[in-house]
Amino acid sequence: MSPPWIFPAPELVHENLPCPDIDVDPLGQAAGAERNLAPAAVGFQLLIMTAASIATLITFNFIRSKHKLIFQPKVKYHVRDKPPPRISDSFFGWIPPLIRTKEPELIEKIGLDAVAFLRDKVDSGQTDILSIITIRDVKGSSLYAAIAVSYLITALDWFRSPEYQSSFYARTLSITHVPKRLQSDKGINSILDTVKMPYPATAVHISRKVGVLPDLIKYHNQTVREFEAVLVKHLKNGKVGGSDQPYESVDVVAWDLTDSTSSSKLKRTEAAVEAYRSGTETSRPEKYGFVSLAAVPYAHIAARKLIGKHPKGTTITLAPNPKDIIWENMNRSDSAITRRKLLGFLWMAVICFFSLIPVFLVSALANLDAVSATGYLPFLRSWSLNSRVTFAFVSGVVPPAVSGFFGFFLPKIMRWLSQYMGGLTHARLDRAVVARYFAFTIISQLIVFTLIGVAFNSISQVISLIGEHASVRKFSTICRDFLTKSYFFFRYFTVLMFDLAQALNFVWISFKTRVFGRTPRDIREWTQPPVFEYALYYANLLFLVSVAFLFAPLAPLVPLAAAVVFWLSSWVHKYQLMYVYITKVETGGRLWNVVINRLLFSVVMMQALLVLTIGLQYKFQSYQWLSTIPPIIIIIVFKWFLMYKFDNAFRYYVPTPEELRNTKVHSSRGDITGHRLQHRFGHPALTAELFTPMLHAKMMPLLNKVYKGKVTLADTTAKLNEYGGQNVQAQVFEGIKIAAVAQEDLEYDPVLVSTNLRQCRVGCEDEARSCIKHLRRVTHGAKPASHEISAWRCMVLKKEHSGLMGPEDFEVRSGSEDDGEKWAGGKVLKAMVSLAVIDAVVVVSRWYGGTMLGPLRFAHIETCALEVCQAFKQQEELDECISILSSLDITLAQLRAELDSLSPDADTSKVKSPVYPVWTVSDLAKAKRLVKARENAIKSVTTLIEQRRPKNG
Repeated sequence: MSPPWIFPAPELVHENLPCPDIDVDPLGQAAGAERNLAPAAVGFQLLIMTAASIATLITFNFIRSKHKLIFQPKVKYHVRDKPPPRISDSFFGWIPPLIRTKEPELIEKIGLDAVAFLRDKVDSGQTDILSIITIRDVKGSSLYAAIAVSYLITALDWFRSPEYQSSFYARTLSITHVPKRLQSDKGINSILDTVKMPYPATAVHISRKVGVLPDLIKYHNQTVREFEAVLVKHLKNGKVGGSDQPYESVDVVAWDLTDSTSSSKLKRTEAAVEAYRSGTETSRPEKYGFVSLAAVPYAHIAARKLIGKHPKGTTITLAPNPKDIIWENMNRSDSAITRRKLLGFLWMAVICFFSLIPVFLVSALANLDAVSATGYLPFLRSWSLNSRVTFAFVSGVVPPAVSGFFGFFLPKIMRWLSQYMGGLTHARLDRAVVARYFAFTIISQLIVFTLIGVAFNSISQVISLIGEHASVRKFSTICRDFLTKSYFFFRYFTVLMFDLAQALNFVWISFKTRVFGRTPRDIREWTQPPVFEYALYYANLLFLVSVAFLFAPLAPLVPLAAAVVFWLSSWVHKYQLMYVYITKVETGGRLWNVVINRLLFSVVMMQALLVLTIGLQYKFQSYQWLSTIPPIIIIIVFKWFLMYKFDNAFRYYVPTPEELRNTKVHSSRGDITGHRLQHRFGHPALTAELFTPMLHAKMMPLLNKVYKGKVTLADTTAKLNEYGGQNVQAQVFEGIKIAAVAQEDLEYDPVLVSTNLRQCRVGCEDEARSCIKHLRRVTHGAKPASHEISAWRCMVLKKEHSGLMGPEDFEVRSGSEDDGEKWAGGKVLKAMVSLAVIDAVVVVSRWYGGTMLGPLRFAHIETCALEVCQAFKQQEELDECISILSSLDITLAQLRAELDSLSPDADTSKVKSPVYPVWTVSDLAKAKRLVKARENAIKSVTTLIEQRRPKNG
């Protein structure tokens, strides 16, 4: 009896059909040749890839401890206080941490996005693929139920994690499509009043137009890179021009640096940025804004209430992480986005169409055995007969390699097009890439590729059968060709095994850090941990799973190979996510919904193939094929159940009544005076610091020999924002400050780019202790202090109060820690109370060594605390002045526009607004004077408007 997956042959017989004379001998040998050569090609590739993978793994174990910057950069450069588990330098020392580290610790160390990726690989790869190897298994949906529930539990843990609960964006709403007449802070408040928000807003902020400022900053920073490259090119190896004679290239280098090229362009771009920031363009409002609420549950409850509602034509949703926002698309009009979407889809169609060309090439390479056996290309036939090894190598290794090469660029193109079409966040781009690339691979590499191969063999055999005047019954053998196409995917899986070894990554990183990494900036950027491309890995693995599902009833060897690849990759990717890669922006596993939908679709595809197989076997004349329909219906119902039951819990934080009562409630005073909303969700171009040219410290003495311009300052300091505001030695040439970077500071260090805790505001005791912990473990980790004396004061919500009754619901709470220095914490707290410092933590660090102070040390501790508190109060006062000035500028601009409409000949020359973000406490007096000036100007313009406004009657 034939296996159930072999299509039945029709009963019709056509014995006497006339046909032309056809040489059927070569065609008759095609099928046998392919059956002989395909296993050889697969075996040849399996042998090569297995040997290469084992050799690469052994090499990795030997060089891992010697090249930690490449194979475990997160051990040295981890983010904040999240170091990876300790790892041994022994030969197999990397394996025990992978075994011992469980999921709860992984969520804390690497984030939910990474854990979701690993969970997807383990559950769907090891369990589900193996469980559906046989044709009888129709229980795919029940297996996914376990995955969905287990992931839901993890998502709930993420919403309740301290990291998410303390995030400012978690309690922020975004408002888009704001009408022009409501594009102000008051306008946003009026919108909120119309929807009757269940909880009041602590702060509102309408975004400001930035024009071409981001492009100017990008151009300036690129100019700095070019300038640094010119310097390093002529000062390499600590010598002018790299020569032993340091004065050979003086004229050439001087022309490069002082003529109208690098240095002059650098000065022009910096002046352009500062001039644009000082202009009035940035005072115009945008069509979107943000609203902060007092607590995380309040924001999620409000967002759920506003689903599907559009008050005043706006859309109110949870705000994404500001680091995830694509700001250039936030500024685009609806008509521009519509036009870009149309063009983007057209470009996507054209690119996907031309991307099918490599598919035809791959299909031809994968069918070399059948092509050569026909005899129509004599050189292929002679090649296959004379050198079976090389022929098997080309037909077995080259097709998946060509496919992988072209598949590397297509996801990047799709991502760029998705951004061009108006994607607002990088997370949304990832979801779009996964969905579109999955669809393309299914259509092109699975359906089209397989059908091309089947069609070629079918045509060859049809010609052969017709030439023999054979019965149509023999056409059933054509259906077997569909199974032979699964050999290609087995070859594809072995290529994946080699890719997991990261050999190319090691060679490339080693090459570029030693050859290209010449400037301090290049070395710094290329030594930081790389970002894990979730979209690309998800898309490729989804394709792998789909192939395994589709071929499981037909060729069990394919899902077996997929299971092996999943098992190996789960180990390799777990190591990479723990010690090598970082997550750019944590999204809480939002890609999971896209992934699970594609997995369910793959199961439906598999079941549809079973329906077709059973139906053709019985010619759809019996009702047995109907028994294969229920699993499809079950999967559809299961998908609806997931949406109905878990969608809200997946997207929103749904607190219990007890969690709602005990939630952290932030005061509006802290949000307003600290300008948290404006700082976190203002356009980065408004506050972004410009690059400062950097040079190796050993090259600095040569600058005055090669630079023809005048040395303005030969010995000064520069504040490098790339190094966390650290001051380094610098020299100034013709107004260009060049910073000297020492050899030990070249590599990336996340401690230097973390937030300066001395200016960190806190809203509760937990946040204060978190800041103290960060200071002790990270900032002072290399040189621990003998004592970390601290105190904190915060405005917090009273117990059993909601915060809706105003200031009466809040109270000031405080605390201090001596850290072994008895009574010292009280001195710090006393200083905070004397200056009325609230929502802050003050830490005085003390190191033993030097003069014995005795009791005098308490006076020093109190003095240090007073200095910090005074600086804090001054900064707080400056921030309040800047906030008032920004509001007054908007009012004054609106009044001047009204005056202009009433009197066209009036003098409406615009006064340049100061660049508020770059002000320091030394500008406090200036800020106060400007506040008074703005108030007087508003009064004057208001008077003019009243005089020129036509009177009724």
